[in-house]
Amino acid sequence: MVYKLTRKVHAPSTPSYQAAGKARQLDRETNTWQAQVDETLSKEENASDYLQELLKSDPTLASILGIGGNVISTTGPSTEPVPFVGREFPTFFRIAKEPKNGLVKNCPLNRTVRVDFDTDAANGYFERPNCPGSITFDPPNLNVSTHLWDGKFTVKFQMPYDAEIGDKVKMHVAVSDIEREAKGDPFVSEFTMVGSNEAEDVPPPPPGNRTPGHKPNGNGKHSTPVYASPDIREVRRAQWDDPQFKFDEFSALKIVNADEGNGFIFFVNMDNQFLIHELHKAKDEGGLVKHWFMYGVVLSALGILKELQRLQQEGPKDEENGDQDIDLEKIGKFCAGLARVVIPMIRALYKGPAMLASTTVGA
Repeated sequence: MVYKLTRKVHAPSTPSYQAAGKARQLDRETNTWQAQVDETLSKEENASDYLQELLKSDPTLASILGIGGNVISTTGPSTEPVPFVGREFPTFFRIAKEPKNGLVKNCPLNRTVRVDFDTDAANGYFERPNCPGSITFDPPNLNVSTHLWDGKFTVKFQMPYDAEIGDKVKMHVAVSDIEREAKGDPFVSEFTMVGSNEAEDVPPPPPGNRTPGHKPNGNGKHSTPVYASPDIREVRRAQWDDPQFKFDEFSALKIVNADEGNGFIFFVNMDNQFLIHELHKAKDEGGLVKHWFMYGVVLSALGILKELQRLQQEGPKDEENGDQDIDLEKIGKFCAGLARVVIPMIRALYKGPAMLASTTVGA
């Protein structure tokens, strides 16, 4: 008879040994997950689905940000929208959705009013160095700002300084270029502004509990609108000098209104100084770092938009002029500050559990 001697080895059950085992297991799981993420993000066709899957996995996030539908991103070829191709010399330039009897806009005496135009002019039509287009307003000096992007030309007007309630101003807008001048046929549009009551400036509510106020009724008139899916587009250094962007190394984001007015286009500066710095530091996280930056900045911008929209809704309503436009340019400037910290912040949260486990081991 042969006896086989066996020996059981029992691992120590000290807290430090158990913590070390948990840390090693967490490292293995993290490395496996990292490899899977890198493989996924390296596939161009999957990149456009990144934010959509994030929102699907957390419906609360989509609800808080007021996002509906599918996310659009120029990163993925399957969902890339048809790019706008403008004409060097446009064939039309007209008021958008102009009523048959002409456009009439009520304008508070202390505010501006927005008028939209449709055109097939190229984005740099008015700013290009060679043969730029020209636009004249009559009466002059009542236009406050202009913006041309992807076939949409937006102008903000104000009433004359000495205007009174009920005064009417007939605006004459003429657009021309060398081709239109040769034909003697500029694009001409006209509309009427009517002076209305001044809009009140409402101070922000004091800190603390909110006092009881009017609650919106349930007929849907005061419900929060759902934004269309974010249209995210990358901007590289070669495009910085484009008059539509005017980016520099610190710029992070430019937001413009999308078609139909129920969503936004987010132009993300993918050569931002802080992103480039983080990419130089990253070893095997290049693709992940880019996604942290792009979607971190866009989601933060959406959060700011929703908060400004809430403040706008809770303020008094101007029945004649409606809500004032949210300052998208200012939000872009806020995001330049976010660009400084978004990657280090996400990395710290992402690696936090492993760091805590390592600290426990060394204790």
